[in-house]
Amino acid sequence: MDVKRITTLNAPTPAGHYSQATVYNGLVFVAGQLAIDPATGAHKTGTIEEQTEQALNNVHAILQAAGSDWSRVLKMTVYVADMNLWDAVNKVYGRILGENRPARAIIPTGKLHHGFLIEIDAVAATDQKGTGSVSISSAINADSSAINTDSSAINTDSSAINAASSAINADSSAINADSSAINTD
Repeated sequence: MDVKRITTLNAPTPAGHYSQATVYNGLVFVAGQLAIDPATGAHKTGTIEEQTEQALNNVHAILQAAGSDWSRVLKMTVYVADMNLWDAVNKVYGRILGENRPARAIIPTGKLHHGFLIEIDAVAATDQKGTGSVSISSAINADSSAINTDSSAINTDSSAINAASSAINADSSAINADSSAINTD
């Protein structure tokens, strides 16, 4: 079974040699997500609440791109710069995940790079099995298939028109032959 690489424009573009997520055998492994706005690339280094919400939004966008969601998350790992921030992180985490309660590990890391206070990764179930790559090119390929289908229909219609045209030409030849016979008499 192949490993499928997940790419979505709804989460930050990887800054290093890694994928936003990989899918293998019905599981999606989401790479650690920071508080980066995917639309602008801006580092959101404000409050821990803002950073937690953005990091979770990025995880969720990748889960969705992989055919999963919060209800299918099996385990989350939360890396936090300071354990004194935990109460605030847990409140945002609980609000966003709601009734979903995956297994979780909290790892105090000390200072994270670029001034971030939190990073979150996840493992979740998905119906995808891991046979290729899911990305924006999948949408382009789907549109291409629709265009090819439409093109086939046009070619079929064109063949029908050509057949009708041939029949008209045959009828026209018969009329001309009859007309010649009349003129000879």
